[in-house]
Amino acid sequence: MVGLAQTKAEESRGSFVIRNGNVSFICNHQSIEDIRIINQSEMGKKSKVRDLIDGFDFGGEFKSTHFPALLITGWVFSEKKAENPIKRIVGSKIKIFMSRRSRRPSVAARYCLLLDQKNTNEVGFVFRFGELNLHAHAKVLHVPLASLGSQKRKLRRLRRWRVGFLTRPRSFVVLSSDDEREGIGKVREFNRVFITHSSEEDERFFGFGEQFSHMEFKGKRVPIFVQEQGIGRGDQPITFAANLVSYRAGGDWSTTYAPSPFYMTSKMKSFYLEGYSYSIFDLTKHDRIYNNIARGRILYGTSPAELIERFTETIGRPPELPKWVMSGAIVGMQGGTEAVRRIWDILQDYSVPVSTFWLQDWVGQRETIIGSQLWWNWEVDTDRYAGWTQLVNDFQAQDVRVMAYCNPCLSPSHDKPNKKRNLFEEAKNLGILVKDGEGNPYMVANTSFDVGMLTSLTREDPISAHNRYPELWAKVNREFVDEWKSNRHGKERDDPEESLVFFMRAGFRNSLRWAMLFWEGDQMEASEKGLPVSRHLFIHYPDDKHVYSLSYQQFLVGTEILVVPVLDKGRKEVKAYFPLSGGCSWQHIWTGKIYGSSNHSNHHNSQGFETYVKAPIGNPAVFVKSGSLVGETFMKN
Repeated sequence: MVGLAQTKAEESRGSFVIRNGNVSFICNHQSIEDIRIINQSEMGKKSKVRDLIDGFDFGGEFKSTHFPALLITGWVFSEKKAENPIKRIVGSKIKIFMSRRSRRPSVAARYCLLLDQKNTNEVGFVFRFGELNLHAHAKVLHVPLASLGSQKRKLRRLRRWRVGFLTRPRSFVVLSSDDEREGIGKVREFNRVFITHSSEEDERFFGFGEQFSHMEFKGKRVPIFVQEQGIGRGDQPITFAANLVSYRAGGDWSTTYAPSPFYMTSKMKSFYLEGYSYSIFDLTKHDRIYNNIARGRILYGTSPAELIERFTETIGRPPELPKWVMSGAIVGMQGGTEAVRRIWDILQDYSVPVSTFWLQDWVGQRETIIGSQLWWNWEVDTDRYAGWTQLVNDFQAQDVRVMAYCNPCLSPSHDKPNKKRNLFEEAKNLGILVKDGEGNPYMVANTSFDVGMLTSLTREDPISAHNRYPELWAKVNREFVDEWKSNRHGKERDDPEESLVFFMRAGFRNSLRWAMLFWEGDQMEASEKGLPVSRHLFIHYPDDKHVYSLSYQQFLVGTEILVVPVLDKGRKEVKAYFPLSGGCSWQHIWTGKIYGSSNHSNHHNSQGFETYVKAPIGNPAVFVKSGSLVGETFMKN
């Protein structure tokens, strides 16, 4: 199903509302014109395949196509209900007649669907639509009887491919355009694509990037759009209060810095979209899923871990990090030189291993309506951090690094008392800020001050560019890190430990290719297989339906460590669920007690069991898998 609608985007301090305006046309009928396997040799200038795809804007699409590929062409159209057409066999053809009064205004367009096997585990697909045929009317259709039988045979073969998102042809109608197009304007293409595929009622959906409110999404409508996480996210009265201070700052359950148009299910189905368009996954129907997409891939795997590996194998994985990142605590604090040195002295007195001090306020602070915020003019504030160079050198002498903070926004700094440069004005003069329709810098409201955004994008759809933006920011930072390394000499260049590290908050589907870390760092296994360090139990116990109901209550570190945190003040015990697939058992790291099938046979089903575990302050509920190398090493250490 396709349509034409107006999109309205409302923005305030990084939070957005995307609304569809008037929907002009919805084409909810589909016919199939041709189904065929195509080879690269058929892509010449004069061929039947070229005739079929004439009028479709594929650009360089065929350059990345893996042949042989499956090509399907046909029509999508809308038409108001009318009298049933009269079918007559005339010679070797079926003719469909409609009375003059039965014809109703319609819109139609040819479509082309191309499917190719990218590798042994991925099938790619791309939709393209031809020019809109506006105010069209149904006319006589000539379908050879032999051709109709051929269509059915091709459809049977196609169903054996198990391509679930292609619906059966509901009718065979060709539409042609009237000459009169009064009031239509210059619209010539669709901007909405809706694709539906089946889902089993008990199927559960996981993924969609960084999500804060839910782990499983069946029954939800999930928008894929980068924006602020929000304060309160629908919980009252916190959300109401946040919105009073800064419009839309509260957010809702679905707002996130780093969404991804990717999911996997409990039935080991997996799917992701390519491109950066705003998309919505509607999982509110128990037996089907709706997406508004044009291009994507279908993944094959036998387990969640395998599907994640396949996904990250294509989109990219982060690099292996230098060991210094994990050599001690990363201490995030603010306050200026004296405050930092005071905390450092205390940590040294207690022999706390420290790898890094992360000093966000290195640029200085300003007072706003919500409290203290940073000056987004990215240079050292020598009043707040007097002796900055000496502080960094003293840290370096103790093998402690310094991390700072910056983002791709610049605030006018005319009233900053000790500035050396005004980076906003420099960027404005260079013409590298996002501009409004009149060519002026587009200013984003941020509490008591506005900011401009750096960009290298030109003539790109604003909503698609918005989702792509965090990936570009990560890429710029990665290029800087690589360039810095290549310009070093001696040990700084040759030693992998002498490397810069940056981490990101916002992201999109391909951010793993460029970003080195996110808020939670993923080390070796992320770089080799794409699997995170902290994992939902579903990844390794997909057949255990009890884990579907778990979200923040507990998690795995790798495959061998189970953590059940205390999340409520004053609590001294937690309810832990122990999965027992494969006959495994879990050892409590403080008492050595074993939780497994042999000594809890009265309390568990075939897959696992729940029980309460003591967790006083200083002794969190942490368990290792009995008999594993990681578990034994952990207990020895």
